[in-house]
Amino acid sequence: MRRSPLLARGRVTFDAILEATARLLENGGIGAITTNRVAEAAGINVATLYHYFPNKQAILVALFEKQTHERAIGAKAIVGEIRPGGDWRQKLGAAIDAAVRMRGREPGLVPLRMAMRASAQLQEYDRQDTLLISNVLADKIVESTNVPRAEAETVAFCSVETIGALLDIWQLDSGGTDDRIVVQLKAMIERYLAPYFDAPMKRTGRSRSRRAAT
Repeated sequence: MRRSPLLARGRVTFDAILEATARLLENGGIGAITTNRVAEAAGINVATLYHYFPNKQAILVALFEKQTHERAIGAKAIVGEIRPGGDWRQKLGAAIDAAVRMRGREPGLVPLRMAMRASAQLQEYDRQDTLLISNVLADKIVESTNVPRAEAETVAFCSVETIGALLDIWQLDSGGTDDRIVVQLKAMIERYLAPYFDAPMKRTGRSRSRRAAT
């Protein structure tokens, strides 16, 4: 961004830009996003928009951070409550349910995620939110077993990426109405993580890897 809003009036304009961008994404996808169209949809002139954002990529980053960071922080808090051998399935399910609820409140989220992943300039912002959650999950895996940290990070990263990808499909294919996808997502992730959380005794990385593979 060129400038963060400091006064209430500026905050209103800033939020209007992000809300207009979300509406345009929801209705027309990334192809609908230009600075002129966003300014028109926000009810401002484009010079005012440029007061805060130098280009449309900067707007997308700000919207992405607004929509995803809160969700990532919430998921991180829930995952942080997981205890080896405890009710980890309930905590994991609660984290997925929280993501489902927040996605229902965020217009334009799926096309925005697609745009972030498709742009080399924007991919790192998406990756940082994934790592915010997956690093906490990796910590919990290490608490349960002495697998190498690198393996725990890979398992956690694959879990978080799978959750995000299947929730994208859930929204795109069913408009967020087919709960069967969410049910199967939970079952899939539970089975994947069970070898790490159901038996909290320490194991070697090699023996735990063999167990996970079976």
